[in-house]
Amino acid sequence: MKFKALFFTINIVLILAFLSIFFLPLFLVSSSYVLPFWRHTLYFPLLALVVLAVINMIFAMNWTMLTLLEREDWPALAQYLERRVFESKRYSLRHARLLCDSLVLVGDFAAIDSLEALLAQNKPRLYRRLASRFAAIAVLTGKYSRSRDICAQALQNRTFLGGYPRAMLQLYQGLSLYLDRDLSAAMEVFLSLLQHTRDPLITAFVGYVLSRIGERRQSLAPAALSASVDAKKRLKAQFGSKQWIRYLDREKSDMEVVLLGKLADETTRWLLSE
Repeated sequence: MKFKALFFTINIVLILAFLSIFFLPLFLVSSSYVLPFWRHTLYFPLLALVVLAVINMIFAMNWTMLTLLEREDWPALAQYLERRVFESKRYSLRHARLLCDSLVLVGDFAAIDSLEALLAQNKPRLYRRLASRFAAIAVLTGKYSRSRDICAQALQNRTFLGGYPRAMLQLYQGLSLYLDRDLSAAMEVFLSLLQHTRDPLITAFVGYVLSRIGERRQSLAPAALSASVDAKKRLKAQFGSKQWIRYLDREKSDMEVVLLGKLADETTRWLLSE
C-alpha cells in the first residue's frame, strides 16, 4: 500500500470510529440517555484527538523518508539520512539501519565505514545493535579480518550484542574464516554453531559451507560431510521444496540475508538436491 493512501486511510478509519462510537447511542437508546452518556465520556473525544494528532505527527516527521522509500530512490534516501545522521547528529536505530541498507544498495562502502566509525565513537550502544550488519558488509567487501574483529569483540562481551542472536555473528565469523581459507578454524566454528542453533536459515548456510569444506579438504571431509548431511536431514524434515522457497523469500526481507544472496542461492541448490 502506498504511504499516502495509508496515511489517509488511517485518518478516515479513526475519524469514522470516533463518530460511530460517540453518536451510536442516538440510534440505540432513548435520547434521554444520550446527554448523560456524553457527559461521562468527555474524555473520549479528547483521547481520539490526541491519538489522531500523534499519528499525523509521526507521518509528518517521516514524510520525506517514507516518500523516498516508496519511490525506491536509494541515492536520495541515502543523502537524506546522511544529513540526519552525520550533520544533524540525529541518531536512532531505525535511521542508522536504513542508512546502512541504502548505502549498500548504492554501493557507497566508504560512507558505511564512516557510519561505523561514527557510531562506534559516539553511540556505542547503537553500534552494538548493528554489529552483525557491519560484520556482514565486511564479509561482502572482502574485509574478512575486519569481520572477524567485529564478531570476536561481540562474542567476547555479551553486553556488546545488544540482544542480537549470537548465532548470526558466529555465522559471519565462520564465513570470514572460510573465505580467508582457514578451513580448520571455520569448521570448528560451524560445528559448534550447529550444536546450538535451531534457526533454519543459519543451519542451512552452515550445512552447505561444511559440504564445501569437506570437498576441498580431505583431512576434514569425514566430520564436515557428516555434519552437513545431518543438517540437511534436519532441514528436509521441516521443509519441502516449496516451503523452503517461501521461507527463504520471507527471510530476504532482511538486508543481511540479501547481502548473502549468492550464498543463499547456492545453499538452496544444495538443500534441494538429492
